[in-house]
Amino acid sequence: MLWVVTIKEEAIKKEVLKMMREMPLEQIKVRKLCERLDIARSTFYVHYDSIYDVVEEIENEMMSERLFANKLNGITEYSSIREEVRASLDFLLEHAEIYESLLGNYGDESFKYKWARAITKRFQTLIISEEKSHEWKENVISFVIGGVQKMITNWLLHRDSISQESVEESMVEIIEALEKLSDR
Repeated sequence: MLWVVTIKEEAIKKEVLKMMREMPLEQIKVRKLCERLDIARSTFYVHYDSIYDVVEEIENEMMSERLFANKLNGITEYSSIREEVRASLDFLLEHAEIYESLLGNYGDESFKYKWARAITKRFQTLIISEEKSHEWKENVISFVIGGVQKMITNWLLHRDSISQESVEESMVEIIEALEKLSDR
């Protein structure tokens, strides 16, 4: 029975993600989702309390899966920034449709914030200079993260015309410039 539950939950999550590419989250209704999946609303409510619960589960999976993937591969620190950027982009590409939905035009703003915070934590480790104030570091990181987040989202939405290599190169250059800037 558990196997059947998992199949229905996965179908619900996939359809919610598809709908998130078509309309704002607040316009996604359980009734419409169930019509599209040809399931009873009661079936939906066996698994979830609301559309927001489905989205939260997807978001939590994506945030924890990235961390879990690193631990699973024994990667706690990378030998180079390029290696870390490449691994991160590979992960995003592997889950591109999910991230397109979560970060796209109709994506969940709370996930965009959580995702940006996760990236910010990583960038904070790059700015280790004690000479710069906490405020300076926060301002620079906020500025950089906004651009990096937009660049990655743009790449995910336009993978056919933007290469992963060009995004990787840009991110490495940004990180290296950030490291130099923090040493000034």
